[in-house]
Amino acid sequence: MTQSIALDALDGLLRTDSLYSHYQPIIDLQTGKSHGHEALIRTPADCGLPTPVELYQAADQAGRVAELDLHCCSTHLRNYSAANQRGRLFLNLNPVALLAGASNCDSLLCCVHRAGLWPPQMV
Repeated sequence: MTQSIALDALDGLLRTDSLYSHYQPIIDLQTGKSHGHEALIRTPADCGLPTPVELYQAADQAGRVAELDLHCCSTHLRNYSAANQRGRLFLNLNPVALLAGASNCDSLLCCVHRAGLWPPQMV
């Protein structure tokens, strides 16, 4: 896939909010107790960027990793709340997004509140 096609696919996914979440349970194998869920991003099979690795490679090439991470976190939080999940939610963030500054952290906190979740639920 050419870089131009990958960037077009990334633009389309973000513009149409086509990314979706998968929640992997985190279970203590000794006790069977749930510690929460890890949020994983997925793309539609026909989008041109079929794996998270390819999705983040396209975002990296475009200098849009922080934007993609915020979009993914917003998607995870919104869907987690809509499913009435109340346990801990483990969010994966790219270091680029973490280094994007306080505005990115403020935006993430706004997403948590907008989803009706409690910040200490997030890991």
